[in-house]
Amino acid sequence: MIVSMAPERLDSMSYRYEVKADDAHGDSIRFSLRGIAPPGMKIDEATGVIEWQVAIPTEPTTWEYEVVVEDPEGLASVQEITLKYRP
Repeated sequence: MIVSMAPERLDSMSYRYEVKADDAHGDSIRFSLRGIAPPGMKIDEATGVIEWQVAIPTEPTTWEYEVVVEDPEGLASVQEITLKYRP
């Protein structure tokens, strides 16, 4: 289960979010991005750290993406994230 709260605003050209999750059985878990993540966004499958170097837009922009955390039994938790930038 994902227990961290994702940032809702983009304030700089370097975005970093460390997804925190717990597995009730203590199993190892794997992190991934689902669907269409913003171009260049990457997640470390083992640690859940998302990093993204952003070209700051000149007008208001919204990005949406999903983080999935899954254990070896196939049990998954999904976090839907909406990230906004307002110049």
